[in-house]
This record gives sequence, structure tokens and C-alpha cells, in this order.
Amino acid sequence: MKIKGEFSDHLEAINQNTNEIQSNYEFLCELSNKMDKLAERIDEISMVMRQSNLIIGEKPTFAPQKLTQNEQEFFMAIYTTQDEKGRTSYEELAQKLTIPVTLVQAYLTTLISKGIPLSKRYINNQVFVYIDSDFKSLQAKENILGISEMAVEKVITH
Repeated sequence: MKIKGEFSDHLEAINQNTNEIQSNYEFLCELSNKMDKLAERIDEISMVMRQSNLIIGEKPTFAPQKLTQNEQEFFMAIYTTQDEKGRTSYEELAQKLTIPVTLVQAYLTTLISKGIPLSKRYINNQVFVYIDSDFKSLQAKENILGISEMAVEKVITH
């Protein structure tokens, strides 16, 4: 009888362990499915970011074309007149350089076509210009545009 009782206890413990193992297995399968769905979603997001040139973890590379002296001065005007939000308006640029707003628009188009990462946004019917923050940092550190001291001095003294 004693052996039968021990055997019964042992069988009950095995059944409990089997149930616990089965429960853990089901949980792991559910977790694995969730991780697969998450991995698919991350792949989708990465693909969209690559298509939009918003790749995380990779340093953006800039290959701007050489700027003329006037274009350098215009870039420096944008660079030096930005407010705390990193923006400047067409009117501020026109006033700083004493040129018409239409010429501001033409210079912006030229700089963008030469690979300078500028963006424009409308806020309360006013156009603001932004320089990509990574580009601005790189320009400050390495002067990748080759801005001459003369262009800097001319803009600062305006």
C-alpha cells in the first residue's frame, strides 16, 4: 500500500510538472508569435524610413556642390539668423542681405539643387527656412561647404 501511495504521489507530481511545462510551452509559443509580428512591423517601419531617407543609426552623408561667393553669403545669412527654433523667415533673410524676397526664393532653390539640406515650412502664412541639424553640426565642425572668411565677415557686418 505504501508503495502504491508513493507511486500515486509521484504520478501526481509528474502530471503537475507536465501541466506546468505545457503551460510554459504555450506561453513561449504566444510570445514567439508576438515577437515575429513585432519583427515584421519593425521591418516595415525600416523600409518606410529607408524610402524616406530617414535611416536611424546611420550618419547622413552630404555631398553638396561648390557654392559661389554669393551663395556662400546667402547660406551664412541663413546659418546666422536662425532663431531658437532653428528657423529664419524669407523676410529676415531679405532684410539681412538687403535683397528682394524673390531673390531669397531663387537662392534657396539654387542651394537645395546643389545638395544643401534646407527645408521650408509655412507657419501662420509665413515661410520659414531650416537647415538640417546634422548638416549644420557638420558644417560647424568641418566647413564642408568651404565657406570663405570673406563671406562670413560680409554677413556678420550686415
